Amino acid sequence: MKHNTSTSKKKALRGLAVGLALALTIAGGGLLSHRYGWFGDTPTAELPENPSKNPETGDTVTVTPGTQRGIKLTTKAFKTERGTTAQLITATITPEDTADKSVSWKIGFVNPAASWAAGKNAEDYVTMTPSGSQATVECDQAFGEQIVITVTAQANTDVSAECTLDYVKRVMDITFAAKKGGATYSGNSIDFTDKVNEAAAYSFTYTPVYSVYTIDDTFTPSATLEATQTMLDKFTAYAKTVDAEFENTYTLKKGANPGGTASIQGNYYELLNSIISFNRVSSGARIDFGNAEKRMDVVEWNKFVRLFKGFTASATYNTEFMRLNVTYTGKSSSYTDYVSYKLGTITADILPENITTDKSQIIF
Repeated sequence: MKHNTSTSKKKALRGLAVGLALALTIAGGGLLSHRYGWFGDTPTAELPENPSKNPETGDTVTVTPGTQRGIKLTTKAFKTERGTTAQLITATITPEDTADKSVSWKIGFVNPAASWAAGKNAEDYVTMTPSGSQATVECDQAFGEQIVITVTAQANTDVSAECTLDYVKRVMDITFAAKKGGATYSGNSIDFTDKVNEAAAYSFTYTPVYSVYTIDDTFTPSATLEATQTMLDKFTAYAKTVDAEFENTYTLKKGANPGGTASIQGNYYELLNSIISFNRVSSGARIDFGNAEKRMDVVEWNKFVRLFKGFTASATYNTEFMRLNVTYTGKSSSYTDYVSYKLGTITADILPENITTDKSQIIF
């Protein structure tokens, strides 16, 4: 659930966090464990190292039995009609001239007595649809205990193969929070003041909400605070109604304020400096809102304040002013979300531009 400062949000997920690890058991004088073509330990699922190669789109995995009697398993990712990614598992019985190649499929938790799996059904998390020697597997939701699919030769139940399913940890949501002057702030607009003081200081924090998982992943956050292009376009349109030559004389440039590991903070006066600048085309004069140099071009500063006050008071303003974008990137998936704010009251001062007296000289 989003913090109520959010007026809109957008989510982008990539990568179905499911990994398939194949293990083969065959009979031949006893029960043997097969590890990717070599007899040994049970295979261990590993986290994909390439962010662009997600578990859902992995290459076909082939397990070759070490004897003439066994089952060969292959997996292949494909897109379903719903646009999701599924895995097609194919079981091939050897030798080729085996009379009865029919198989049976079953699915369950590797350890159904585990605390997370207790009382749960694997079918609620993974849908397996068998059809002869093939089975389609789709992940329906995150799971916190390994799931195993077993295929068995009906003519010889000692010959079987196992496909182990793992869920790679991913970010499911991002919660946002704001503070003003150190106190929790739940509004959806930010007041602008050119007075740098603690009471006017804002901080924006973000926290990931993780899924359950069987394979861990590490996520690195990145954040930017930026003005919205919609707001800049509307401001320009409004300014042209005040000054027909505005677009030929001034430009608005949008920048980005990068965040730390979990927050963006500072006086809004300072934050504004990094996300928008007001420039005079002819002279290259730039209004930087976060430092005292703004006062060196008082005329331009006053013009900007008047325009912005008029803009926010106009009926055309009703739009988000700035957006905090956050992305958490892992090895196998990433997640992006944002929270947006409107501009509230503006208390920036109109500064003195000149001074005159009614007399230039007094003689006694």
